[in-house]
Amino acid sequence: MDPEGRLYTWGENDFGQLGLGHLNPRKVPTHVAALEGVKLKSAEITDEHMVVLDQEGQLYSWGRGYLSDPYSLYLQGNFMALGHPDLNDYWLPKKIEFFVGKKVIQFSAGRYSTMAVDDEGNIWSWGHFNISKELEKKYVRSMLPQREETLNELVRASGSRARKVDNTDRIHGILMENGKMFMYGLNMVKQLPVEKTFLQQKEAFQFSPLPVILPGELDVRIADFSIGSNCVLL
Repeated sequence: MDPEGRLYTWGENDFGQLGLGHLNPRKVPTHVAALEGVKLKSAEITDEHMVVLDQEGQLYSWGRGYLSDPYSLYLQGNFMALGHPDLNDYWLPKKIEFFVGKKVIQFSAGRYSTMAVDDEGNIWSWGHFNISKELEKKYVRSMLPQREETLNELVRASGSRARKVDNTDRIHGILMENGKMFMYGLNMVKQLPVEKTFLQQKEAFQFSPLPVILPGELDVRIADFSIGSNCVLL
């Protein structure tokens, strides 16, 4: 993005993820003209789709609407990370209508799912994501944003509000305004704060959010974090 909030994209474009209205790749930065007049606040990209947040708190997404990953050992099926009520590919930016009338303050786009936080501190997810409700473990797939009741109950119980979410192919993280952090997902290579990895335990996913506690620091406030495919940064 430039200082005026205009978006430029380039690279591969097999699913229209550049937002230019066609499937031709671009070697140089190209202005996304479809967003002319929309002042952007932030943008995130995955291999096959993009999501942006404007300064009014509205989300736009485009690119691949349907993903079938038959070679994946841990996720298979449809991953609807765009937030639109269909499985179509979009070659141009499209507003996520679900959030009209709401205000999103922060979001994170992963390959299989997207997460967002609104101005009331509510956490939303769509695509393929995994949560726990009481002791019931389940996988959730949704084209439209769903309010993450388990996570929102966790936030309320802490007496704080969600400030940031981050989301990769396998791992999800939540940071609260009081500096507490929780993570959940697939523990492939010790990204989660548990001893056993995916290869060492029968249960692939950690459904219940786990608190992140730094060694020797029981009351430290975490200011920021970032989750990668194989590691975590605080």
